[in-house]
Amino acid sequence: MKNQKLQEVIDELKQDGKLAVYCWSRDCDQCEGDSMDLIPATVTAYQNWEDDKQDNREGPCRTYPVSMDDYNSFEASFRDHRAEQDNREGPCRTYPVSMDDYNSFEASFRDHRAEQYNY
Repeated sequence: MKNQKLQEVIDELKQDGKLAVYCWSRDCDQCEGDSMDLIPATVTAYQNWEDDKQDNREGPCRTYPVSMDDYNSFEASFRDHRAEQDNREGPCRTYPVSMDDYNSFEASFRDHRAEQYNY
């Protein structure tokens, strides 16, 4: 987004100096998930947040600002397409989680292949 347009969007969506932002991504192993964060409501903060998401992605990634109503009603999701494809018993279970659970979650996954090839 251009800075002027981004500033207009931020001014429209910000609340108490905060901006809600959304990210959807899928990695090279076909794991897909989404998340939301609250960041300072400035163009620089948004650009830094978006740059960080884009720099650390392993596949397609979409980012954009959202309303506080969307943030407050958001339920994060995760889906492992490859595991679903390989699972002969049926799809893997996915379920919504609260933002508190999402924010306190610490993943222990390391993708050595992506590190090797700098995805």
